[in-house]
Amino acid sequence: MSATSGISVHPDLQQEITSTAKNIRFLKIVIRDDILEENNPAYILAKEDGSSQWLLITYVPDTAKVREKMLYASSRSALVKVLTSPSLLSVSSKTELTPSAYSSHLSQQAAPALISFREKEMTDVQAAERADTASGRTTSRTRTTHLGGARIGLEWTEEAIQAVAAFQGANENNLLIFEIDVDSETLSLHYQGSCTPDDVASQLPAESPVFIYSCPSSSPIKHKMLYSSASRVVQNKIKEMGVEVSRKLETSDPSEVRAQWMKDELGIDETNLSGNVTGANADDLKRPFAKPKGPPRKNR
Repeated sequence: MSATSGISVHPDLQQEITSTAKNIRFLKIVIRDDILEENNPAYILAKEDGSSQWLLITYVPDTAKVREKMLYASSRSALVKVLTSPSLLSVSSKTELTPSAYSSHLSQQAAPALISFREKEMTDVQAAERADTASGRTTSRTRTTHLGGARIGLEWTEEAIQAVAAFQGANENNLLIFEIDVDSETLSLHYQGSCTPDDVASQLPAESPVFIYSCPSSSPIKHKMLYSSASRVVQNKIKEMGVEVSRKLETSDPSEVRAQWMKDELGIDETNLSGNVTGANADDLKRPFAKPKGPPRKNR
C-alpha cells in the first residue's frame, strides 16, 4: 500500500465537486497553480455523456520531477475519497488524452483476462456442463465429484485393452494413440505402431483430442469436456494394467509434438526419446536435485 502525502482536498474543491451542475464536464485539479504543460503533473476530472460519475485522470508526464511524481501519486487517495468511487485513468502523455485513446483504454478493460490453455479449456468444460445440466442432457454415467468435475465410466474396446497389455515391455510398438467415441463414451485404439518422436505429430488427429494429451482449439466443446474429464480415468486404468505413466504432456497444437518440444516440456537436456512415448525414463525424470555438500568439518 502506497503512503499518502498528507495533502487534503481543499473545502472549496469539495464543494465544487458535490455541487457541480450537470452541464460541467471537466475539472482540472492541481497541487500548484499551473496550466496543463508537458512537464507538469495534474489531476483532471471528466464526466461522460449521460453519466454522473467522475473519471479521475492522473496526468504525470515522464519528464516531471521525481518529487512531483511522488507527490501526485501519494495524494490521489484523498481525492478518490471525496469523489466516491470514481473511474480511474493514469496517463503520462497528452497524446493519451484523446477520445480514441480513452476508447482503447475501455476496450482493454473489457477484454477477458489472459488465461492459460488449461484454464480456458476448463472454463469451456464448466460452461458445457452447466448447459447440459440445464437442458437435462447429463447422462447416467456422469457423476459430479467434490472437485466439481465429472467422473466418466468409460468403456474400453477389446482392441484397446489388448494394445495396452502388449505395450508393456514391447519393443516393436512404442506409440499408442487412443480416441473416445463421444456418443457411446467408449475408448478405442486409433494408432498402434513404432515411430520416432518427430513423427508423432503426423499420427495425431488434427481435429480430435488424443492422449498425449492433445486437445486442438478447434475441438467441439463437448469433446473437450469428455476428454478433460476422462484424462485421469484413462491414466489410472493404464496404471492398473501395469503401465506406469511417468509424465503427461498437454498441447492445443498437435503439430508442435516433436522431440525438442518433448525435451523442453519434460525438462530433459539429453535423453533417449526412442523409448515409450507415454512416459519418459522415470529415473531421469524423478532424479532429485543434488544438494551441494557443506564445508568439511574441522578436526578438533
